[in-house]
Amino acid sequence: MEISLCQFESCKLDPEYLCKGFEHSNYFCTEHLEVHCGEGNDHNISKNFIDLVESDRVILINKCKISLRSLKEMKTNISKKLNESIEKLMKQSINDFEFIRKKELLISEVINFLKLKNKLILRAMQSKEEKFIMKYISTPDKLTKKISEKEAQIICKLDFEQRETNLKAQIEKFQEDFQEKLILLDEKHKESIADETKKFQLTIEEINNSMLDNIAQLKNRLTYLEENTGYIQDDDKESQYFYFFNQDSKRLNTINLASDKDTFYDYDIPDLMGYSGGFCMVSPELFFVNSGYVGGAYITGNTYIFNLEQKSAEKKESLKIRGFNGVCSFLNDCIYSFAGYNLSALLTESVKFDLNAGKWQNIQDLPLATHCNSSVVFGNKIIIIGYNIASAYIYSVQENSYSSVGVFQASCYKMIFKVRNKVYVLENNKLHENTCPGLGQFSYIATSIGVGERLTCIPTTYKKEVYFMVRNNNSIFKINLQTKSVTVFRNTNFN
Repeated sequence: MEISLCQFESCKLDPEYLCKGFEHSNYFCTEHLEVHCGEGNDHNISKNFIDLVESDRVILINKCKISLRSLKEMKTNISKKLNESIEKLMKQSINDFEFIRKKELLISEVINFLKLKNKLILRAMQSKEEKFIMKYISTPDKLTKKISEKEAQIICKLDFEQRETNLKAQIEKFQEDFQEKLILLDEKHKESIADETKKFQLTIEEINNSMLDNIAQLKNRLTYLEENTGYIQDDDKESQYFYFFNQDSKRLNTINLASDKDTFYDYDIPDLMGYSGGFCMVSPELFFVNSGYVGGAYITGNTYIFNLEQKSAEKKESLKIRGFNGVCSFLNDCIYSFAGYNLSALLTESVKFDLNAGKWQNIQDLPLATHCNSSVVFGNKIIIIGYNIASAYIYSVQENSYSSVGVFQASCYKMIFKVRNKVYVLENNKLHENTCPGLGQFSYIATSIGVGERLTCIPTTYKKEVYFMVRNNNSIFKINLQTKSVTVFRNTNFN
């Protein structure tokens, strides 16, 4: 039984002494122990404390100081070792990116050579394009196979979990082989072999612990690479569905890209929805919508999250009246909405909705006012583009600040999307691609049919092609990133 205070009535002093009675024991401070012992003879008294002598206190204090110094040195040594490892991994990653760049350039030059010439002259000195063609003209499958093998080799260096799995499998296989050989040995040798086995198992444990520490450090290095070299893990997710509300309605449409038929559902909610506010996917099952401009004459700030599986809707805190903020972005449990229009002026004010707090919160204003926007998550940043601005803005969540990238046409409808770690911008009849690792400059790569209207849905990737719809058009558009073309995939079909 643990007692925190003297058990004498209303006493708040420490229980310094224990009095063991025949039936029960009591704890008292020095003052009330004397009062307690003033009656009766059944008192077995002992102290309820440890004497802290001066010598013991001095020794422990100095040991604690030494331990603090050791911890500080440990932190310094770990930081030094981690920085050395990060530098090595960064150098290797930069070399990998340079290999890819040179290979892309060579293959592009080979394509141009083949388009212009229908024969290859055998000569003593051949260009690098001619050597490449000689190597692969009769066995072109080897080219794609070698690239795939190189990709697997590079990814393997960064796939720490797979490396851990492979190493564990090797250890288990080694242990199984070792046990089989042990059974075959003569009985007289088993005692010494058992000692060796124990040593081996201890070594394996040390290797395993060291491996787990290295994996944790490598994962930290990968985060560092994302922030400093532009390398981003490809987290793009494909879906055969995308969603949008009919304007001024409660009807949510579901487009099925794997079928020629689409569906809709009328939600039982008090407010009208539409595509003239803000919207984004929180997960494959949750669709976020801020109503924006509805009714043909006014803007509302009604905010809902729709559960697409359960066909339910949860109303959230209303947003300050605004509309035309367009495709929003979901990152770290927050939905980011940039700028917009309130029927009297374009806005720069930008906000985020914290799903955990259930509240809208202000973030740094967009540098320029714009509406009909489109945004996409790239690593730990968000790229925003809008109708009124002539560049894209990169928003750093960590620093709550913006930087600009690319040169585009102002007063033009645009959309931005990401496929396999590359970001693309479609503005009317021009398609642009970011050409440097990370968020480098954008380059114009192709023309396509004009799509001069604002988005009504989130651009969606399905089978490595991008699908979307725009206002006042029942067509579903498709972007083929191999041919760099925009075509009509099909019309909506709700029959």
